[in-house]
Amino acid sequence: MSAASHRFISLRTQLLGLILLAVLPGLLALIVLSHLNREANRESAIREGEHLAEIISWSQGQALRTAADELGHLADLHRLVPKDDLAACNQLMRRFINQHPNYLNAGMIAPNGRIACSALPFKPETDLSDRSYFREAASGQPIGVGEYQVGRLTGKPSLNIGHPVYNARKQLAGVLYLAINLDWFAQASSDSALPNGTYVAMIDHSGHILTRYPAAPQKIGTRFPLHAVFAAPLADTVKNATEYRIAQGERWIYIHNPLSIGNQQSPIYTIVAIPARQIDEPVDRQFQLTLAIVIAISLLVLLAAWFGARRMVLKPLQRLAHAADQIGSRQRGNFDWPDSHDEFGTLGRAFDQMDRELTARGAEIERASRASKTLSEANRSLIKAIDEKSFLQRMCEVTVAEGGYIAAWIGFARADRTVEIVATRTQLSDEIQRLASTIALRWDDTPLGQGAVGRAIRSGRPCILRLNTLDPAFEPWRSLLEGAGIRIAIALPLTIQDSVAGVLLIHAREADAFQPREVETLGELAADIGFGITGLRLKQRHREARRAIRQVSRYDPVTGTLSRSSFYRRFSQWVRRRRGQDRLLAVVVINVCQFGAVNVAFGYEQGDHILAEIGIRLQALTPEPLAVGRWGGAEFALLIEVAQHHALDDVVEILTQVLDLPVTTAQIELEPETCIGISVYPAHGEHVGQLLTRARAAMERARRLGTRYAVHEGTPEREAARHLQILTHLRTALDDNQLALHYQPKIDLASGRVTGLEALLRWQHPDWGNVRPDEFIPLTEQTRLIQPLTEWTLHRALHDREIMLQRGVDIPIAVNLSSGLLRNREIVRMVAQVLGLHASAGWLQLELTETAMMEDPERSLAILHELVAQGTPIHVDDFGAGYSSLGYLQRLPVDTIKIDRVLIQHIDRDARNAALTRAAVEFAHVLGLKVVAEGVETKAILQRLEVLGCDAAQGYFIARPMPRGDFLDWFEHHDGRFVPPEDST
Repeated sequence: MSAASHRFISLRTQLLGLILLAVLPGLLALIVLSHLNREANRESAIREGEHLAEIISWSQGQALRTAADELGHLADLHRLVPKDDLAACNQLMRRFINQHPNYLNAGMIAPNGRIACSALPFKPETDLSDRSYFREAASGQPIGVGEYQVGRLTGKPSLNIGHPVYNARKQLAGVLYLAINLDWFAQASSDSALPNGTYVAMIDHSGHILTRYPAAPQKIGTRFPLHAVFAAPLADTVKNATEYRIAQGERWIYIHNPLSIGNQQSPIYTIVAIPARQIDEPVDRQFQLTLAIVIAISLLVLLAAWFGARRMVLKPLQRLAHAADQIGSRQRGNFDWPDSHDEFGTLGRAFDQMDRELTARGAEIERASRASKTLSEANRSLIKAIDEKSFLQRMCEVTVAEGGYIAAWIGFARADRTVEIVATRTQLSDEIQRLASTIALRWDDTPLGQGAVGRAIRSGRPCILRLNTLDPAFEPWRSLLEGAGIRIAIALPLTIQDSVAGVLLIHAREADAFQPREVETLGELAADIGFGITGLRLKQRHREARRAIRQVSRYDPVTGTLSRSSFYRRFSQWVRRRRGQDRLLAVVVINVCQFGAVNVAFGYEQGDHILAEIGIRLQALTPEPLAVGRWGGAEFALLIEVAQHHALDDVVEILTQVLDLPVTTAQIELEPETCIGISVYPAHGEHVGQLLTRARAAMERARRLGTRYAVHEGTPEREAARHLQILTHLRTALDDNQLALHYQPKIDLASGRVTGLEALLRWQHPDWGNVRPDEFIPLTEQTRLIQPLTEWTLHRALHDREIMLQRGVDIPIAVNLSSGLLRNREIVRMVAQVLGLHASAGWLQLELTETAMMEDPERSLAILHELVAQGTPIHVDDFGAGYSSLGYLQRLPVDTIKIDRVLIQHIDRDARNAALTRAAVEFAHVLGLKVVAEGVETKAILQRLEVLGCDAAQGYFIARPMPRGDFLDWFEHHDGRFVPPEDST
């Protein structure tokens, strides 16, 4: 053991000896006297309480036994009453109660718990089966004892007992019961002389107070901590006496005895509660007297010890206390400790060393605290950030303002190996302000790339530059930084999307700045800045993707004309504005004939050039059309307002003048051939889809007849008859097996595996032949026939899937749903029924168009959630051709979007189309959705879709829709995988 350790032990031994010398005699005397007095008083008081509890318990038990005996007599009398004579039974009970005033009521309870008869009026439906005394008696107990209750007939507190009554066959005929007035039990306690503060209570097994003496009406029926008292430690050697502290903090001695009925112990207890202070106060008084004597003696001893130890202990301690005050107030102390080798000399030198270390540690903590404040304020700014430029500038401002640093710069690593400063903030100093424009920063291996910035970017770790070092790598910046008063700098890498893309550079005046804790906090700041930049750039990409998708949803990417949804909206707006006016609207469909030959001869790029030129001409017509649209192929649609039918000739003349002009492509002038079909609102229909169909039919008629144009000649009456005929035959087709499902496979672009099927409805009429789906499906959507047709489709898809499974083909099947099915929950029932017939999950997928979901968004959303909850994925069909409500799409519980063919046309040679498709794919992937492209007709488009990140595809290039059997043969022939032919285009 060292000499210093020995001196400390010596000091502690001296102090301990003084304290023991002053206190130990008094403590020993106090412990002995208080222990003897306490034990004697406690034992005497508890024994008296035990005797008192036995007397009161016997008295209250006697009352309970009397009630049990009288209940037995009442049972004997009840046997004399005819079985079904309830009036006689009631009369018997009333006489019994009148003769025994200690009972509130008497009666008979049937085995089902209902009151059979009673001394007091009752309702026959009154049910007492929940009463414990009834349950105990009914279970075979000779006497069932209840608990505290307020009688449903008496309305008063009582204790009920029950006695089972059996018939001649030893079966339970009922339970006789007595409601005992609790005042009877209270009388048994009132004659006992109780010590001051003591009370007696009668308590049932659940802890309810039945009686209390001295009387305390407000306590009757309240809960007593019976089980806690039973579980409390024993107060003395008496087995049924425990000591327990109540909620208010006062300690009580509880002596408890159970009441008995003959040989049967009842669940009722007599409790005698004695305040612990009644026992402890005499002991405490003696203890206080003893303590006063001990204190007086101890003071005399301590006074003597104080004057004796003053020179040895107090004066050195005062010097140590003064040193501690100086250290606590952060004053550098010159304590002038004497060169002594005792304990206090050693402590003094330790205090001096601690003062130096605390000063250094305080400075480090203060800097770490400033860095933490900087991080906290930066996080608040991150939440409010709107754009990248203002966010970076705010980060520099926060670093300087909150952290107290001289300057903060943020720079990005450029491809030419330079570092571009994009945000700065400095304190008010001309020298520091000029640094941003004069300092040169690089991140390559050149001399200008060996500084803190270059090293941090290359290594991905913080780099600290201390100007007092002699590292020659820092020489290019040493004079600039020293001239600005900078003594230390740190460069922290900025990680953006998992790679170092920039740096946060911070300068400080303190040479000992940037200790480990501070560097760790600043590293978190740099990480937050990188996270903020990543988030802001991702938001910007999302905004650009939304703009691109909105653009493609509104306009044709090739011609700049309106998309289908925009064209439809323009029609609806005109109808609402012109309703009731004598104006007509011509719906014109123009087809560029033999356009496929132009694509073959000159290529798709030149074909698109021709379409774009025609689109420009049609939009520049005079008078200007209300709308010009194109959504596929070489077909345009126009809305032109006319005054009368005879004005259609003028419209055709204007169109032919424009369309007959030659178009120059590949340095060759071509005169495009066109066919024109016209329908008129409202003569030929009131819905835009109907008018387009009739205009297109007129255009086909003009093509067949070799004329330039044709106007729709059908009448609404004739078409209505045709529609009625189709609907009538379709009902028969459902029963006559005229309908079938054809399947078009979807392939995974990464592997070529067939990952899904789309079920397409086909109708082969025995007389009409093949009826096109677009001819009969829209009619079913206008009637209730769409529901049985959809139900048939779902069941047929299930039937075909089971046959496919027998052939070893396990592929999910997608079924198209009509918008009308989202108006009620019938589709939920149909899907649930079909899914219930098949053991495996996930085999059924549902496809709906954007337009279908937008007709009633809130109702559609609720029904879609129910379908998804059943395990049915939802696919958005024709994405990009409908409304494309991106905000609503984010709310939909969809799994996949299917990009419409209009969006992927020419993506192999049109950069704009490719960019729009990429935007749609990225937007879907951001939302966690899969992307399927439909309408793939060439190998080039298929390969381009894979490059753009599309997940899956379907189309004629892969496979046409085919019956179930043909698909299975195709699947087995290709081994479930599609490989494009080498010579395909």
